[in-house]
Amino acid sequence: MVYSTRLPDDLSRWLVEEASRRGINPSVMLRELVADGKRAAAEDKIVTFRLSDLHRAINQVADRTA
Repeated sequence: MVYSTRLPDDLSRWLVEEASRRGINPSVMLRELVADGKRAAAEDKIVTFRLSDLHRAINQVADRTA
């Protein structure tokens, strides 16, 4: 199937530059990105946790990157 879409200038430039860096054309890059999105969606699951645990985890990650 062929799909047509319009990308804003910044996304278009990124797509062309990233595809060039990888040595592929932008169409192949888009196909890979869609396949990655499909895999991520299939692996996604709903989890339940306390808000305080989320804050604690975010703070731990932020402390490591600082």
